[in-house]
Amino acid sequence: MRLSLFSMARTLIQHGGLDWRAVAPIDLAEQYARPILIEVIAARDEVQAATGTPVLLRLGLSRTFESEPHYRALAAVVAEHARSLVGLDVLGILPPPDTEPLPAAMIEILDDLRRHLPDLTIHAGEFAGHASVDRTLELSPRGIGHGVHSLESPATLERLARDGVTLEVCPTSNRLLIPTRLAALERAHGGQTPLRALQTANVHCILGSDDPTPMGTSFRSELDIARAAGVDLDRLERDALRRWAEITGSPFVPKPAKR
Repeated sequence: MRLSLFSMARTLIQHGGLDWRAVAPIDLAEQYARPILIEVIAARDEVQAATGTPVLLRLGLSRTFESEPHYRALAAVVAEHARSLVGLDVLGILPPPDTEPLPAAMIEILDDLRRHLPDLTIHAGEFAGHASVDRTLELSPRGIGHGVHSLESPATLERLARDGVTLEVCPTSNRLLIPTRLAALERAHGGQTPLRALQTANVHCILGSDDPTPMGTSFRSELDIARAAGVDLDRLERDALRRWAEITGSPFVPKPAKR
């Protein structure tokens, strides 16, 4: 589960009739972000206790990067609660020409946070080409959201496979948001969908459902799409278990079946 804490704090402030920009960074972090984070962690813990199902919680940060001081104050709060989280996600799309930027100040904040939350996933290579993935790989992430345009470059594919970086591939998002470029990728790879072509290139891949509500999808739907496309589901499962162990430091243990 990804928590977009800055966005939630900003929305809460706006619902109170205030301009979030007029709220001091420390006040946004302490009066708005921290209570949200504490409540979400508590709710997650309650669900885990009630169901026995582990729920991983990650911090989501948008590359829109509206305010460096506010992000820094937020990061300080997050660092104090790092034991309840498992990693960092960077997401968001900007208008051209650079649709997937990584501002220098944001990279500094990520570097500081990774002392507490080392596992990093960055969305790249959906709206932008393989160069966006190459740039992202310089930050040594363990995961990349989407990444389908890696298929444009054999060198990018080779590096992904060599470094063991996992791509989170979201078929419905690709179909709805980049239909023309998706068709071009499929033509270039003998009609294979990106997920299947990435598996052929020995890149670790897992299935994503970004973003379920606006895309009208679910993980189960994405799994059905992958199955129909001829994706190697056994390999997909192995990569998912591998990624779980990488994030948590321990193998996934399924709940015992009810008798």
